[in-house]
Amino acid sequence: MSRDGEPDLLYREPYPLNRDLLASARLHLQHAVFVNGLGYLLHPAVPVGPASHVADIATGTGIFALALAAAHPEARVEASDISLAQVPAQHWWPANATFAVLDVFQDPLPASLLARYDVLCLRHFVSLQPGDPRPLIARLLAMLRPGGYLHWQEWDLTTAAVFAPDGTSTPKMQALIDYIKHPARHAAQATWVGDLHQRVAAGEVPGVELVAYDRVRAAKPAVVAMQQELMALGTKEVVASLRAREGEASVEAAKFEKIAHDAVDECLSLGRGPVIDQEMVTWVLRKK
Repeated sequence: MSRDGEPDLLYREPYPLNRDLLASARLHLQHAVFVNGLGYLLHPAVPVGPASHVADIATGTGIFALALAAAHPEARVEASDISLAQVPAQHWWPANATFAVLDVFQDPLPASLLARYDVLCLRHFVSLQPGDPRPLIARLLAMLRPGGYLHWQEWDLTTAAVFAPDGTSTPKMQALIDYIKHPARHAAQATWVGDLHQRVAAGEVPGVELVAYDRVRAAKPAVVAMQQELMALGTKEVVASLRAREGEASVEAAKFEKIAHDAVDECLSLGRGPVIDQEMVTWVLRKK
């Protein structure tokens, strides 16, 4: 969205997190939570064959693209991000994967990327796209061949809740959730995460059809510890990002740091019994 609320392909929210080693570790944990929580890397409705050309947009550390390349050695995987600071050195790239700098918001998109891919993957983009996602979807569709698939995954932070043993009181962890869900936060603004599937099915998103839609909670024995660690690492990143800004953001950093610190301490003091969990959402869209 533009700063005045109108759709604008050129505007993005500032990236709110970091690109250091701890940030990379947090992304790797997030990847593990999704794969183990969902039971798949790529939704089974997405076909990948020997000649498939797959894109991973906003690749971050490249963990998803590298896993795709390993799972589909016959396919060609091209990953991109506005920065490759977190991607492994080229020496470690598999033969069927490449990484390049790309700003998906740039206008126009490079002609070489138009109608190039059979599958395009995007994850955890809600921090950059809290408003209407349709202009971004139109850009992504331009990069797909007719009949190509868009595979998009997000946390739905509006569904965040504390899961704890019966009778356990977790007011500090609930305070963190309340902060995240405040109307001024991204979670409250990104209402499209809750209804995008309905809007596609109703024909409100031009040029695509809904092939699959999953909404799953991650909380299970294999991932609970990772979710707790994500809470600690993610909140530290947000605090550091807020502190790097001037004015009200730096004041907000101190407030959020106290709330997050208390929530993590509460979790630890309760023997890591409670966990904050939110639904993982997957959309598979096919270009008409």
